[in-house]
Amino acid sequence: MIDTVTKTISWTPWSGPGMEKLRFRRGHPGDAPYVASAVVLGTADGRPYRLNYKLKLESNWQVRKAVFEISTVDGIATRMLRTDGIGHWRDDTGALLNELNGCLDVDIEATPFTAMLPIRRLKQAAGQQNDISVIYVEVPALAFAAVRQRYSCVEPLKVGIAGGRYVKEGPIGEFKAELAVDLDGVVIDYPPLFRRVYPV
Repeated sequence: MIDTVTKTISWTPWSGPGMEKLRFRRGHPGDAPYVASAVVLGTADGRPYRLNYKLKLESNWQVRKAVFEISTVDGIATRMLRTDGIGHWRDDTGALLNELNGCLDVDIEATPFTAMLPIRRLKQAAGQQNDISVIYVEVPALAFAAVRQRYSCVEPLKVGIAGGRYVKEGPIGEFKAELAVDLDGVVIDYPPLFRRVYPV
């Protein structure tokens, strides 16, 4: 299972160039329970970028800390988010980001990985639907915005036994996709955006 061993996972876009390689591991003693670090190579408006991100995760699959570094032809930029776990966020200067109050999840535009986090956290039964507030991270701008998303369970995940299917909407009324996930809740297919290429 993903939460007990180190794993490497890769996705590509459904169309166009790009690749993500993610490493998921248990945290070291004194660190967060789980750590995910990744490199994403992609394009936006025909311009290439490289995104490095690291997420430190609690045992309930909430993000504790998120660090981003983006490289484009215009240079390198970094940003950081840190939370108290109850919906209050600070940036790398320690300033409170009041516009993000109430968000428990982080959704990074350039990766399907972050869809796993609410799926594992919510533990939905078949037919269950939850509206949640998430921090949407726009790439390559590294702009943060609070948005409302909806997760609906079509076929529930049975952790360690069988994968599942979920419908993700967000912003609600603007985007909708059905996600296939493996027995860990990691996205396999996310049409029309991403597909997993390793492990297959």
